[in-house]
Amino acid sequence: MTLRKKTVLILCFSAILIVSLIIVASRGILFQRYMDLEKENLSLNSRRIESILMAQQDRYASYARDWAVWDSAYEYVTAPNRNFENENLVPDTFESLGIHFLVFADAKGNLIPGSGYDFQKKSEIPLPDSLSKVLGRIAAAVNGRRGDPGREGIFSLPEGLFLVATHPVLRSDGSGPAAGSIFMVRRVDEAFLARISSQAGIPVSLLPLNSSEVPARLLIEAEETGRRGDYRIEGDQIAGFLLLKDMNGIPIGAMKFLLPRQIYDQGRRTLTIFVALFVFFSVGIIAIVLFLLDKVVLSRLSRLSAEVQAISASEDLGRRVTVDGRDELATLENKVNLFLSALQKSTGKLKAANQELQDFAYVVSHDLKAPLRGISTLAGWISTDNRESLDEEGKEKLELLLVRVRRMNDLIDGILKYSRVGRSREEAIPVDCNSLVAETVDLLAPGENFTVTVQEGLPTVTADRTKLGEVFQNLISNAIKYIDKPHGQIRIGCDPDGKGWRFFVADNGPGIEEKYHEKVFQIFQTLGSKDTPGSTGVGLAVVKKIVEQMGGEIWIESCSGQGTTFFFTIPFRFAETQPS
Repeated sequence: MTLRKKTVLILCFSAILIVSLIIVASRGILFQRYMDLEKENLSLNSRRIESILMAQQDRYASYARDWAVWDSAYEYVTAPNRNFENENLVPDTFESLGIHFLVFADAKGNLIPGSGYDFQKKSEIPLPDSLSKVLGRIAAAVNGRRGDPGREGIFSLPEGLFLVATHPVLRSDGSGPAAGSIFMVRRVDEAFLARISSQAGIPVSLLPLNSSEVPARLLIEAEETGRRGDYRIEGDQIAGFLLLKDMNGIPIGAMKFLLPRQIYDQGRRTLTIFVALFVFFSVGIIAIVLFLLDKVVLSRLSRLSAEVQAISASEDLGRRVTVDGRDELATLENKVNLFLSALQKSTGKLKAANQELQDFAYVVSHDLKAPLRGISTLAGWISTDNRESLDEEGKEKLELLLVRVRRMNDLIDGILKYSRVGRSREEAIPVDCNSLVAETVDLLAPGENFTVTVQEGLPTVTADRTKLGEVFQNLISNAIKYIDKPHGQIRIGCDPDGKGWRFFVADNGPGIEEKYHEKVFQIFQTLGSKDTPGSTGVGLAVVKKIVEQMGGEIWIESCSGQGTTFFFTIPFRFAETQPS
């Protein structure tokens, strides 16, 4: 992944993290504040409805107070007569006052048969017995009480809820004693609730306490905290509940009102807009930061990387990278140029040393091989001319001399071969390992006491064919040379190994102890007798050098007496060389 992509990912991750934290913080602070405002609005409307209800009670209490200090009413309570009823207890009175019942009680608390009128249906209605009993109890309770200012409240009866306002009946100048009491009663019906809804501006309904809509905690909180209101979320609305109590403080019902969640919706819209704006500005800031980073840092790093890669590909250490600016990147570019200068000097010295080594190898091959050929020729002449005069010991010593000369010659050839590895440029071409291994086995001609098994379908790899053939030749000939069984078995195969091909050459020879697994790859190191023909200790060192130059590695898996398996790898270089 490029540095530019990593920078974009880091900036995006940072933005997502910040936006997530902002959303969490907004919901915890800003959005919570909107929810608190919604609760405050709910509480405010609950108090408004309660105030409207109290205002209705005060209204009827005011009517009762006005009628109670009227001389005609005082005389009527003292001595009931039909004329008062015919003049005052008429439909117009009920309609103008907005009440359903107008009842008087005498000084002893006895009710004077009252009148009832349904001004919506335009018909008289009888006084319910349950209401008559309640009014009688109230009249008896206030009978004889001095300075009673009157009372108002709501009662729950089998017929429904009734709003009752009562006041002692006095003379017009307010003097007493009270002749009795007057009761103005209004049924809490749909029209009454509609009036409250109209004044409150929100729909209001009346529910019994046992209704499933009423929150169970309404009564509990009212008793524990004195708070008479509660709420519940109902879809896109919030429902408020106001506990109603009768004149004696006993809960009798609940008023439900519905409010649209305007504050909540506004909070949600505000939060959405806030987050959207924050995301928009975050994207903008990321784009600006990325642009500046790309212009000031990333593009210069990309250019530096491209220039270094071009120098590496061309192998022209005389080239230098471009230096611009006076910041840390410019310092890095200067240091890269200093490194290239130092590398150029070191490479020059290395080339000179390699040339000296090459010249030395040439001198060794020329100056040492000539005396060796002379020694070999001279020893041959002595052996031929003096065959009859030499005893067995002399013949053995001359033969040993010839063996040592041949070994010295092989060592010189091994040095030359080892020094030539890597000096020539590798010519990588597609190599069919099936034909290469077959040619190598035919060239080595193992003999009838050897069985060489080659895995079918060896791959085609991209490598230097000559060097790869030298690897197989050394490994197979090494197996042939050291197998100590009457019948030798050699297996050659290959498997894909993630990033490349893993070849193996296995034999049933004597095996190699683990402590020698690294030693055998060192030059001039051999586990056999130094006088063994062809055993110079150079072959495996050459194999290791070739494999490593191809980008692979080589190792041994073996135990003493259990045969040896040499593994080496060749990395994939092109897509067509990889297994399908």
